[in-house]
Amino acid sequence: MNSPLALFRSDSLNRRELTFKALAGLVGGAIGWLPVELASHNSHLGEVQTTGEMLAYYISAMFAAGAIGAFITAVDTSDVRVTPESKRRFIRGFVICALLSLVSTYFGNYVFNLVLTAGGVGFSANGKLVSGSIVTLVIARLLGWAIDGALVGAGVGLATLTMENVPKGALGGLVGGAVGGIGFDLIGAIVGGGLASRFFGEAVTGLAIGLFIGLVQELTKAAWVTVEQGRLRGRQYRIEGARASIGRAEENPVGLFGDPAVQPRHAVIERRGADYMIRNLAVQDGTFVNGNRIESVDLRDGDRINIGGYEILFHLRGTPAPVRQQPSPAVDAVNP
Repeated sequence: MNSPLALFRSDSLNRRELTFKALAGLVGGAIGWLPVELASHNSHLGEVQTTGEMLAYYISAMFAAGAIGAFITAVDTSDVRVTPESKRRFIRGFVICALLSLVSTYFGNYVFNLVLTAGGVGFSANGKLVSGSIVTLVIARLLGWAIDGALVGAGVGLATLTMENVPKGALGGLVGGAVGGIGFDLIGAIVGGGLASRFFGEAVTGLAIGLFIGLVQELTKAAWVTVEQGRLRGRQYRIEGARASIGRAEENPVGLFGDPAVQPRHAVIERRGADYMIRNLAVQDGTFVNGNRIESVDLRDGDRINIGGYEILFHLRGTPAPVRQQPSPAVDAVNP
């Protein structure tokens, strides 16, 4: 029986992508803070909102969620170049997350007010807490923002066009939103609320959503490749969905850029249940696995794939480490 360490032997977190997603979420949250601040400036809990103020709140929440989702989706790969494909991802992430925020804002507010009412929390005319506990307020905020974060995260997963990323994104967003919700009122209690707590809430929520979405995707990935030789040495790409094409075209999930020997769509890795196979698409320059030119072959953990000047290593979670053959004494005696 394989030990847990053996099962996760080749698993390594893609720290580059985690950093990019966390910073992207931070930037999106910081940018999204501005319309939220403009819509909620001088407002406070306990104040009855007019229809115009409520409309402005929903529009600003849409922009904030869209900004967070757009920036995280735009850096979904391990590349941060501004390309037509990254622009398409940015727009797709913005639209999907902004639309989902209409639902998340409504239900988040509903849960927030429900918990406050159940906990007997009340506020004065100027927004001061006069009854109930700040703990109840923090719990209410945590739950409300967790709902917001979950739907933003689900939107990020949906924007990748890979359905298995939707629940992963929702889980990461749930945790990220909860982190921002916890800090919002605590920071407000320290600095007196207002601008500082709102900026912290939006920026840190964006950072946490990006970080935890990436972390969930990394911890649950089934297969991935790492670049061992070539211009992009050290890069790592997850293999998601039923097909992951490899080539120098920017829309490939596994992009091998800067090598003219790599075709725009050179090869494709296909998932069949728990198994993976690679199929060659190049007419002239072929695809090699473990030194052999192939048209299609099943992949195993540790297989080396050569395409042009690139060598990439295939990883499959849940497989034991390959046993390296050692020369026997008899062979050494014959071939000193």
